[in-house]
Amino acid sequence: MPAPPERKPAFAEIVGEPPDSQHTGPIEKPSFVQVTVYGDLNIGITLEQYEAGLKTRADEIRSEEAEKRIQLQKLVELTERAASAEKDSLRGQIAAVEAEKRALEAESKGVGDRLANLQSSYDGLVQKLAEANAALEAFAPLIEGCIRPGADDA
Repeated sequence: MPAPPERKPAFAEIVGEPPDSQHTGPIEKPSFVQVTVYGDLNIGITLEQYEAGLKTRADEIRSEEAEKRIQLQKLVELTERAASAEKDSLRGQIAAVEAEKRALEAESKGVGDRLANLQSSYDGLVQKLAEANAALEAFAPLIEGCIRPGADDA
């Protein structure tokens, strides 16, 4: 008969302090463009949050593009020193990195266009949220008891 498995060790109690006020969120609540999904559940984003998100993504793309440039440079240098058998593999890697770089450039252009036409881009997002809301509302009667707080379970 095999020996019984060892018992898992008990978890130690973690004692900590609550976050200080600088990490608990804004004092003033931002104004939202609200799209009601169902009842009291709202989804919204302010123009400022939308712009900040676009700027953050633009920064991330620039960083990723810089990494791809360095990666390409290293692969080209390796190709110059590589034996002929290794060159085919390195060329394939170069082609893959160049494709990733082109995809980043296209995304960067899209983010730049949305930033250049911020209000219309934001309005388009709000419209998409409204359309999604309308689509979700069509399902509300089917799942009514599942999502409403205090709904009867009968």
